[in-house]
Amino acid sequence: MWDRQARLLGDRGQESLSRLRIAVVGLGGVGSILVEELARLGVGDLVLIDNETVDATNRPRLLAAERGDIGKLKTDLAARNATRANPQIRPAAVPQRVEAPEALRELVRCDWIFLAADSHSARHRVDAVVHEFLIPATQVGVKIPVSPNGEVGQIHTATRLVFPGVGCM
Repeated sequence: MWDRQARLLGDRGQESLSRLRIAVVGLGGVGSILVEELARLGVGDLVLIDNETVDATNRPRLLAAERGDIGKLKTDLAARNATRANPQIRPAAVPQRVEAPEALRELVRCDWIFLAADSHSARHRVDAVVHEFLIPATQVGVKIPVSPNGEVGQIHTATRLVFPGVGCM
């Protein structure tokens, strides 16, 4: 299954991916893409943190979302999609805000964190975990402002490494 990327990473590199525990905080448009890509790469454990449910307005941006998913937890959708992409993956759904004690307990057990949530509170909490527990992270996101009359403004994207001394705030 992993032949092509093992040619690049080597068998040991692929085995290392299978032992990683990676968190994705925020399972919207960018987060849902990350979940599938990480599953397809062969990551072993995936911690999925988001307290929201799927609604009709965000369904088109969620990878593999179906009409019947409206009202379901984004964590359940992400776990289902990760398992479809890689039946060997071990997803852990945490349907809470990242500030919740259970979510923070799971986060500090990870090897890497992807921050795809757009709240200042989520950024602050992930920054705190990075600095206190020395767990590296990557912040990713897209902002597309739309005026009340429907005019699209300047599109912003963010991809930045977060590690002690270098936060995302």
